[in-house]
Amino acid sequence: MKKWLIFIILLLLTIKVLATLSEHPDQKHKNSAYLEWTDCWFTVPHSQTVYCGYFYPSDNQTAKKSQKIRLPVVILKHLKTAGSPQVTSPILYLNGGPGVATGLDQEGVKDWWTWVEENEWSSDVVLFDQRGTGLSTPNLHCPKVQAMLRRSLDKSLSAKEDFQLWRQIVKDCYQRLRQTGVDLSRYTTTNSSRDVGELMAALGGNSWNLYGVSYGTRLAL
Repeated sequence: MKKWLIFIILLLLTIKVLATLSEHPDQKHKNSAYLEWTDCWFTVPHSQTVYCGYFYPSDNQTAKKSQKIRLPVVILKHLKTAGSPQVTSPILYLNGGPGVATGLDQEGVKDWWTWVEENEWSSDVVLFDQRGTGLSTPNLHCPKVQAMLRRSLDKSLSAKEDFQLWRQIVKDCYQRLRQTGVDLSRYTTTNSSRDVGELMAALGGNSWNLYGVSYGTRLAL
């Protein structure tokens, strides 16, 4: 009896794993843009189903190897339960800024699970970091800008002084990135909006819901 019980448990686990794998979206290509699946870089609770990958935009074709853009993608699968609403088209979240990270590290993803649950969305949620932000590479992080954001809180500067200070910091950041070989002409709203279209094409599906916040609404349009 005990052996049969163990056999049944193993059989159920195998069926669950195969069902999960069958739901995994296939890697697709569109105009040389492609999505490469990988293990998630954060801990996923047993109660959640999450897919992780890296998206490579089409304009990487003409870029140097060290400057090829890679955007992290996280798909939070909708948990189907008895009596839950019918699953609708996936939601692609577009963050604001421009330049604000979506929050795809360990702590950030925890917040996303809470937020999705509170909104009671009946669809998968697709998250990604736009080029130059968050966990994307190359990353355009400027330490001086972050440090200035903290220091400026206790300074009493005139509008002119504040402008001159920030102008110099941004100029220094620009020059540093150029010296490291970053082609800043690739980091535009036009290219970011193209990333959105190519990512949806790579993931497939007939229809999408775009959820834009602040600057993200411009990408949605």
